Amino acid sequence: MIFVPTKPNPIVVLGETLFDFYFDSIKEFTPGQRHVVLHGAPGGAPANVAANLASMGKPVSLISSFSDDVLGATLKDMLRERNIDLNLSSTHPQTRTAVAMVMNSAEGERSFSLYLQGSSLERIDRGSVNLTDDVDFFHFGSVLFVFEAGVNVTRQLLEQLQDQKTVRSCDINIRPDILRGNPEANKDIMDVLTKVDVLKLSDEDLTWIRDNIDASLASPRDYFRFGVKLLVYTEGPKGASLLTPAEECFVPAPQVEVVDTTGGGDAFVAGVLASLYDAGFTNRDDLPHLDQATLLRIGQRASECSKQILSQAGAMPPVK
Repeated sequence: MIFVPTKPNPIVVLGETLFDFYFDSIKEFTPGQRHVVLHGAPGGAPANVAANLASMGKPVSLISSFSDDVLGATLKDMLRERNIDLNLSSTHPQTRTAVAMVMNSAEGERSFSLYLQGSSLERIDRGSVNLTDDVDFFHFGSVLFVFEAGVNVTRQLLEQLQDQKTVRSCDINIRPDILRGNPEANKDIMDVLTKVDVLKLSDEDLTWIRDNIDASLASPRDYFRFGVKLLVYTEGPKGASLLTPAEECFVPAPQVEVVDTTGGGDAFVAGVLASLYDAGFTNRDDLPHLDQATLLRIGQRASECSKQILSQAGAMPPVK
């Protein structure tokens, strides 16, 4: 049975948009004149989730913050052509677009260096956004927790949804290079977990939190103490697990020639949310009761979503 949305913004995603720049090579176009060659693609973990949902035909709105520079205008165009609604987003003059430098190894593994200072993300606000009656799914996470404005807007929107049955999902998506010098952000990340129903956690996130924030959070199931109802635990090439307090299933990693791992986890999250949406699981209280067969179907679809992204360069699916 397919769930038919009756609300104007049934899926809302909050978070950053930015450009991922990939190091290609160093070229010597003329003797003694060497140049670094880069290529850029739209990115940001929440924006990647929104793009994957939209590519599957889901009605998704993105709350983000854009600069009025050329890169900001280009980002908005690229997101709109993917059928992502930006009416809940804002544009801030005299800011710059955030950038991530992505370095890929020969095996396709990547590392990030984020350049966020002075970007429009520092000034994100909720404006007149009211989520109380309109939203079935609300997804958030990633780098907004390093900005006071990002923490404030996240808390305000979660507060709006507190007494609703909206499914609230979060991808912690730890970025050590920006969290090591920001202990307050670590606290803010952990504080919101009591308001999360679906938590996506990678093995890298788990290790970093255990070693740097809370040693008692040593296994995925430890996160159920916060009230999480469905936990999505990804382990890269080892596969992924979907867990509720009562059930657990494992999904092998997709068989694919990996081109770039950037955005693979975001696509997996989108596959989980799309499955919940299509099955009509829009009430957070239903999630702890998902049986193993349902968890397996959700995981298999999510794995297929990540397979497409892993097989290409760039974190967003192609425009259809």
